[in-house]
Amino acid sequence: MLSNILTLIGNSDINVIDLLNKSRGDIAYNLIDLESEPDDRLITKLGSVEGVINVRHIEPPQCV
Repeated sequence: MLSNILTLIGNSDINVIDLLNKSRGDIAYNLIDLESEPDDRLITKLGSVEGVINVRHIEPPQCV
């Protein structure tokens, strides 16, 4: 599963800065920090990976 997700990100020419993978039983979650913003197409592709329940893009905080 994680390999499929990282391949999609890599194919979009986006570098992974940091990754957290946690699981409990059959459910796992990943927090993936990316070097650049993912586009809507990548978000859709990630959501279509078999077994993915939800994909959420969290915007970085804006510096004032």
